[in-house]
Amino acid sequence: IGLIQKDLLLIKRSMGTTMLILAFLVIVFSASMGASAGMAMIPIAFSILILGTFALDDTAKWDVYVLCTPPAKRRIVLSKYLSSSILIAIGAAFSAIAAVVALLIRSETWSLEVTLTFLASVGLACCMNAVLLPLTYRFGAERSRIIFMVLVFIPTCLAVLLQGQLPAIASVDEATIMNMLALFPVFGILLLFPSYFISKAIYTHKD
Repeated sequence: IGLIQKDLLLIKRSMGTTMLILAFLVIVFSASMGASAGMAMIPIAFSILILGTFALDDTAKWDVYVLCTPPAKRRIVLSKYLSSSILIAIGAAFSAIAAVVALLIRSETWSLEVTLTFLASVGLACCMNAVLLPLTYRFGAERSRIIFMVLVFIPTCLAVLLQGQLPAIASVDEATIMNMLALFPVFGILLLFPSYFISKAIYTHKD
């Protein structure tokens, strides 16, 4: 619990500017593209906040100190994953609140599209952390961001270039897509489990 509190306090102290930028982007996207676009950004943005704690830990030489105390490496890694999950849950709560406010302002009602967008954004946030946390333990916070962007950029470019040449994907019916989006959070949460064991193995063998 103490390790989780430490991470959340670090994030609380350094998230002022991030929250202002996020609030501005949510307002702009909600006003121009609808409540779904604005709310989708929030869980993802909150999930990335955990990376800042790695940089702050490195600056303060936190690992050198904490490894001399009772918590084992397993607990240190577990605390990062729990902190990450708490941040995603907080982001999801803010996302739902933002969506309700945006819908009220636009005089719209909560729709299936909003629900699926909400579920997809939470699932994507979990998947991102499932990939980012092992990368961060292996390469550090800064390099892991670059590697992750490359991993996202290349498949996106390939998907754009191959668009129209994948009839099997294009022919997937709407009901299947809706079911996939609805189950995406479950997939993201399940992906965190093998991710944790990978991170623990990496951290355990670090000097």
